[in-house]
Amino acid sequence: MTRLIIFTTLILFANVTRAQNGVTLNGTIFDQNKAVLVAVEVQLLNIASGVVLKTTTNSAGQYAFSGLQRGSHQILVSTIGFAPVARSVTWRGNGTYTEDFELVPGVIPVPRSEPDGLVAEVLWVDRFGNAQLNVGPDDLAGWGDVTRLSWGGEVRTAHRVTTYDEIGAGAIGLVLDSYGLLAVALMRRSAAGELGLGPGDEVTLSAPSEGREVGITVPVALRGPGRPPG
Repeated sequence: MTRLIIFTTLILFANVTRAQNGVTLNGTIFDQNKAVLVAVEVQLLNIASGVVLKTTTNSAGQYAFSGLQRGSHQILVSTIGFAPVARSVTWRGNGTYTEDFELVPGVIPVPRSEPDGLVAEVLWVDRFGNAQLNVGPDDLAGWGDVTRLSWGGEVRTAHRVTTYDEIGAGAIGLVLDSYGLLAVALMRRSAAGELGLGPGDEVTLSAPSEGREVGITVPVALRGPGRPPG
């Protein structure tokens, strides 16, 4: 009887300890040649709470998080010169989990200049529906805070803002994201969903003409030579 009590106590103690420790996540980041990558940023998003944790890989290319909660999370791995990688995971029990990542060199297409403006491309859409463009602030230098956006037959006005909270209700914002690129965003709504934007879509950016409303079509009646006005 005494042995049974001791055994039961040990099981309860182990369960309590495991519950207190929660979830531990670790892994190694390497390239296509299996060489470890140092100083890679790893972000961990708790889907339920919205809390984001960040860390970087050490000299062995390893990262680790501890004391995490169970449930659904998203891991985002990024570093200069490589394409970012995102992965969704769900932990249904406490313990240690390993998620390794292999990064490949990332090539960002260069926007091209055309008579109608600067033709950009949607690189990716995050979980909030913000559409990241391959355009940085320097590409729009001297344009002011208002930019004309054209895509798929749509013409809209976007306002350059520094934070998502500055986007007005019903307005389109161009926000500088954590990668140093501009993203098309709406206030608390999915820009990709409502505007019909997706990875690979082309968006033409141009500076609005002075004294002209952006996105407004004005009908004009044409007269032939010598014809009096009617």
